[in-house]
Amino acid sequence: MNTNFKFNPNVIGVKGYKLDLENIEILKIINTKYFLNNYKISNFLWGKWILKRLINRVFKRRINQKMIWNKSFWNKIEVILIKAEIPRNKFLDTQALEMKIKPEVKEKRFKDIKNYKKKLIEGNKFPPPLYISGKSLNFLGATIDKNSLYILDGSRRLTAHILNRINPEILILHIGKEND
Repeated sequence: MNTNFKFNPNVIGVKGYKLDLENIEILKIINTKYFLNNYKISNFLWGKWILKRLINRVFKRRINQKMIWNKSFWNKIEVILIKAEIPRNKFLDTQALEMKIKPEVKEKRFKDIKNYKKKLIEGNKFPPPLYISGKSLNFLGATIDKNSLYILDGSRRLTAHILNRINPEILILHIGKEND
């Protein structure tokens, strides 16, 4: 399994604010059918149709290319759970980071990030943020770096992890190695 994934600059949904994570460790491969039936987007939407819609949004808003849907996509992907590490020398001043992020997002979004931050400190658990690999996007018609990652869901939760300096777990939709 390739662990040379690269997070794209819009990883936390904040106008190009770059997030660096390192020491990516694969924890496990999750059953795709289980994932499709149980992972909830925004805590209430789930299933193939909403994921396809989010993938199409990456094509339109992030890579400016046209998606060519392949019906076999759901049979080819693996859902990988990874643990990533916030670099020790980055994001040390979380107050300053918060002040950089605040003017870049809408007030409601910032309030949500602060709420997630508080709940993480209290010990609450949330679903991991969800990404899609460049290799998966290339399978659907893109021409990008196969190791790049694009966020589909969970930028607020991920930002809260960074502000609390808690190393996040992340889910990645990735075309399996038999499709190399």
